[in-house]
Amino acid sequence: MNGSIWSNVGWSGVTTTGNVFGDLLDQQVYQWSQSTNDPDGMWRFWNYEWYAQDSWKATRKLTVNYGARFTYFPPWFEARGEVSNFNPAIWTQTNDTSINDGVQVGSGYHLIENAGYIPAALRTQFTGGLPKSGGFPGPPIVIEPRIGFAWDIFGTGKTVLRAGAGQYEERDQGNTIFGGAQNPPFDFSTSVASYGQSWYNPASATPATTGFGYYATVDPYSGVGVTSFTMFDTHDHHGAENYSWNFTLDQDIGWKTILEAAYVGTVGRHLYIENIFSPIPLGAMLCTNPANSTVCTTAGDPGTTNPVPGASGSGVQEGYRHYQPFGALDLLHHVSTSNYNGLQVLARRNVTHGLTILSSYTWSKTMGYSGGYNGTVDPFNSKLSYGLMSYSLPQLFNISYIYQLPNAGSKYFSGNKVAGGILNGWQLSGITNVQSGGPQSFNGLGTITCYQGGAKNPSTGLCPNFNASGVGWYGTPDRSLYGQLLFNPQKGANFTGVGSQWFNPNAVTMPAVGSLGTTEQPQFLGPGSNNFDLTLFKSFKLGEQRRLEFRAAAFDVFNRAQLDSPSYDGTPSPYFNFNIPAAATTYSQGAASAATNTSTTCTGGNTVGCILAKHGHREMEWALKFYF
Repeated sequence: MNGSIWSNVGWSGVTTTGNVFGDLLDQQVYQWSQSTNDPDGMWRFWNYEWYAQDSWKATRKLTVNYGARFTYFPPWFEARGEVSNFNPAIWTQTNDTSINDGVQVGSGYHLIENAGYIPAALRTQFTGGLPKSGGFPGPPIVIEPRIGFAWDIFGTGKTVLRAGAGQYEERDQGNTIFGGAQNPPFDFSTSVASYGQSWYNPASATPATTGFGYYATVDPYSGVGVTSFTMFDTHDHHGAENYSWNFTLDQDIGWKTILEAAYVGTVGRHLYIENIFSPIPLGAMLCTNPANSTVCTTAGDPGTTNPVPGASGSGVQEGYRHYQPFGALDLLHHVSTSNYNGLQVLARRNVTHGLTILSSYTWSKTMGYSGGYNGTVDPFNSKLSYGLMSYSLPQLFNISYIYQLPNAGSKYFSGNKVAGGILNGWQLSGITNVQSGGPQSFNGLGTITCYQGGAKNPSTGLCPNFNASGVGWYGTPDRSLYGQLLFNPQKGANFTGVGSQWFNPNAVTMPAVGSLGTTEQPQFLGPGSNNFDLTLFKSFKLGEQRRLEFRAAAFDVFNRAQLDSPSYDGTPSPYFNFNIPAAATTYSQGAASAATNTSTTCTGGNTVGCILAKHGHREMEWALKFYF
């Protein structure tokens, strides 16, 4: 069992000794939570792959390579069947207070069905028959064709056109399925808060009903509240697929130098992602919904766009969900997509006068719906979640080189073996990287403070039920509230270095109630970076089979600290005051102020949009390596 206890220290309206340990000794407990065992899933998988390929010399100038890989990736499975899933087909609305309703378990249920923490009445109520994969069906065999060619256009070996395309299947990483062993009934947690009750009083009064004595009598299954659940799509037999292609032109320009230009494209299909299954409908929690007429009774509420009373509470939100008593069910399946398009240019100079150089430049863009395996999208319109990926770096330049330094011993001390052994044969190598910054966005909003009639958070009027989230703006907690961009955030930002604004937070505001913010935001980038690494090395011969290598390396040799991201240093999201007129009856009559946590000098804690620090420094190392 795993549990936590909170003392009364730091909470208002409760009796406290003022000391955490003092409260625990006096049994003045604010909240208690406990969970069952933490299952360590025994997850396994098998991969089966085979391939066939061939190369065809069609003409003296043209060579074609073709083939196919055949892949069979059965889903991950828990070796003991200790896995559960929510199955809508076996859920019944008449039983919507039971944590068993709709839960299908694997054969491993017998391992815990007699555990003391599961009430006897629940032990036989779960539906069996779930496969060890957690519900994912077995996939078909996937055929992944690949084809490419190389064409020596003029037959001189100096101008070559290459192209290729192929399909690639990938296995999901384990984190995508491991949650199946942490679902109820294998893992269950509950909490009881004593705030507002008599339970936080000293235990000496009535030990059976206060302090730890009360918690000992609590049945955690008597009021489960909102139960979380990870849900797997039982009809999803796909794996992540990648389709890639490229067209490349190589040209020998002389001087032992090759130039190469390529277009590279990639499309991801059936990528893993989370969706909220059966979200609370848009507008369901607003007073415009006729079903809320019995709760929207406050003067001015009926028929308005105001949210229902207590809309921010999970218990109130639960009443609007279809599959009760479960909260927002996270449905995991392969339905996402992404794409990459890039121009890649390479220059390669082979050894000439002791110098070899390889350099590359990439100009690209990566678009998609989510940057991670557990990313979420808007459940009502997934297109609102499509945009530039956080790891998309538009421009990158790299250069690496090796230079055989002139033999100073031979030049200045001809015939001197000692001078030649020390001064000859030195090599200098280096790597330089220059890249643009990563994408920035104003998706999130920070703290929103309600004002009505100029008063901050008054206890009467509209502010007590103010909710600056999807509930207050759209009538559902399952759509996020995004800021609205007024102009390019880098316009008007006077960045002069550390301690100034990289972008202008006045470019964003709150959308009007019921309106969407800016979801498809324009691209603006964080600070770029550059790095220079150098290595000086030489080998000293110590006979026929032995040698000693000396190496001195400097990373970030010019000691150039890189600017931090503004979202890393400063407050990442702007704060606002939402001002409602004194006589207003709906939140839609209010409007947001300018961002309140902004300062052009980045002082006083008002740091949104600011860069406050740099990071990085030169590192040097010396090494001796003996070969024998």
